[in-house]
Amino acid sequence: MNGIRITVMMLWLVSIPLMAQAVSTASDDPEYPSTNEVLEEVIVTAQRRPEPLASVPIAMTVVTGQTLQDIAARDLSAIAGFAPNVSLDGIVTSGGTTASSIHIRGIGQSDILQTTDPGVGLFVDGVYMARAVGSLLDVADIERVEVLRGPQGTLYGRNTIGGAINVVTRPPADDLASTVRLTLGSDHRVDGYFRFDAPFSERLRTKLSVASFDQDGYVHRPTAGDALGDRHRRVARAQLVYEPTDALGLTIAGDYTSVKENGVPTTLLRVVQVCPAGQPVIIGPCDSIGPPGTPGQTYLFNNVPTVNLAAGGEGVGTSVYDQRYVPSDAMRNAGTDTESSTLDLWGLAVTLDWRLARSGLRSITAWRGFDARFIRDADASPFRIILPGSSVDQRQFTQELQWFGSGANLEWLIGAFYLDETADDDSDFDTASFTLQSGGRDIISRSHAIFGQATWHLADTLAMTAGARYTWEYKAYTPTQQFTSSVTGRPPAGLVVIPAEKNTLDDSEPTWRAALEHTPGDDMLLYLSWSTGFKSGGFVQRNQVPMPALPTFGPETLEVFELGARTELNEGRTRVSAALFSGDYEGIQVRVIEPMGFAPVTANAGDARIRGGEVEFETLVGDHVRLNGGLGYLDGEYTHIQANAPDISLASKLPDAPEWTANLGVIGTVWLAGASLYARVDWRYRSENYNDTENTPELRQDAVNLLDASVGWACDRCSGPAWSAHFGVTNLTDELYLVSGNMLAVQGPIAGSYARLREWYLAVTAEF
Repeated sequence: MNGIRITVMMLWLVSIPLMAQAVSTASDDPEYPSTNEVLEEVIVTAQRRPEPLASVPIAMTVVTGQTLQDIAARDLSAIAGFAPNVSLDGIVTSGGTTASSIHIRGIGQSDILQTTDPGVGLFVDGVYMARAVGSLLDVADIERVEVLRGPQGTLYGRNTIGGAINVVTRPPADDLASTVRLTLGSDHRVDGYFRFDAPFSERLRTKLSVASFDQDGYVHRPTAGDALGDRHRRVARAQLVYEPTDALGLTIAGDYTSVKENGVPTTLLRVVQVCPAGQPVIIGPCDSIGPPGTPGQTYLFNNVPTVNLAAGGEGVGTSVYDQRYVPSDAMRNAGTDTESSTLDLWGLAVTLDWRLARSGLRSITAWRGFDARFIRDADASPFRIILPGSSVDQRQFTQELQWFGSGANLEWLIGAFYLDETADDDSDFDTASFTLQSGGRDIISRSHAIFGQATWHLADTLAMTAGARYTWEYKAYTPTQQFTSSVTGRPPAGLVVIPAEKNTLDDSEPTWRAALEHTPGDDMLLYLSWSTGFKSGGFVQRNQVPMPALPTFGPETLEVFELGARTELNEGRTRVSAALFSGDYEGIQVRVIEPMGFAPVTANAGDARIRGGEVEFETLVGDHVRLNGGLGYLDGEYTHIQANAPDISLASKLPDAPEWTANLGVIGTVWLAGASLYARVDWRYRSENYNDTENTPELRQDAVNLLDASVGWACDRCSGPAWSAHFGVTNLTDELYLVSGNMLAVQGPIAGSYARLREWYLAVTAEF
């Protein structure tokens, strides 16, 4: 019945723009000739030079800033709804509301630690963002987002194994202009945006944009009197473009983001009660479980009389933490302890361009950093049972040099890259039994690379591409890991887990790309490519049992074959792209719970084979209706499992890798009396998906269909300010679905983060 209801509603919504097309023939303003005769050309910089999307031999999706504005997107996670085989969500474990987990074709990462590198690279105007914290960017002032699938090492400064997300902000305008936008919505949503473009001359242009985002939380904590998942953010961006001559350009850009929020919107899904035999001496023995019908025990807290008695238990051996705290309402949380997420994120970039007759030089110099503080009531109960928190300060400097050009049937780019990153991570794992300090200081990551790629046009219809990269990486880490307090004396306070000594790692690896391109006509491109990717190893941070030396994990590698095509049909009114791929993924870095451990650590769990494909299209139906959509298929399977991953088997599914993803958008536009009216419907589908490596049943999300709809009006021919407004509803059918989750069975809680339910919004924009 629910499926029938969804189908009927979809047909009704899709009919809106079609009806609009039918009635518009008699009422179209004659001064408005059709602007949809052909699809507009899309210019991208995926290959580090401006070129039409139709000529790029890479599987990629482009989401425009206008699209993000039309759907009132809050942050970068919105692009996943338009990109097949892409997953982009927040991370439950961190407690930080600005950290993202990005997966492309099943490859990515789900941890925020400074010692674990992202599997998908995030670049903002060519500048690499090294960490997951702060990467769930707000999307104010965005021109477009390019999502590139597969390894991107021969053209990009930082090697990326799973793909790259290239965020391009809006450049300063040529004329004096300003924009004001106000968005109101559910849960007291109030978003504001202001942009001011001030060109001082034809050679000197500047812009300033500021934005604020405020909204109440939606996972309520009645006893604590607050709600998780709220938004309180302030964003500012400034840019100066100076071109003293036609051959020389200078761009200086700065950004600042401030976040002060309650915390990740988590819901307790289950409390695992265990008292396994053979626990390490450090924790102490398990007491026997009582008679049938009495609560079981949890591993870490069964010998804490004060906490157990406070919960109405009998003291030692009685569980304080059980199913009573799992809410019947998914938007409730029984926690009372501190939940907080704050972030100060900033960046400064200086880009120099020197354009010669047949070549050019580019330098991108950037400084970035953040100060983040987050703490999470992980047990979601009225007692202080599990309260992890982190304080992370990070700074990074990057320098990229590019020499590029063309001539004699050859296009080429040669580059060099340097990253110098430092951080301190003061993390505490506070429990009812003990407090474990699990952070580190003087965390250093340095990356050096040389890379290049060249394309030879062997004939008018045939080209060959070859690229290479060599990466050297150095990492250092001084752990500060010890038990700082103990209620029961087991483990004893002061016990050092890892000696506070400097540890270092060195990795180096060549990676490659080769491709053949065939253009049988002006409107078609066929390509076959082979590429390899590499992500260096790192240090294990969440250590729990004393060891003489800091454990590490090794690098992971990927080899991918891809067959792709792009074509334009129907005299430029239809655009289609497709790709098939097969990849061997080795040394996969995942979060696992090791035997005798109670917190997740990063380990090389095994190898996998990943196959699949994507199809994307955009087409005009008449002069008033536009359709766009995509379909992704992913077949990922483990081919080998390491012994250090006991909860994973060859039958396990890769996390954040649904077999099917699909999207369809219908946009109808008519012009009446100097204004345009439009209606938009967006449908998204994800098949069954697991939100953790262990495939925990509680964190499995069934297949889900999502519908968004909006209507808008724009005064295109108004004298004075150009006004526009649009009203929309997201998650129209009020679906309840998980976007991320965390399983810590030995500690007790299994928690998930649900998306917001149905919401409305109204946005009004004035352009001067």
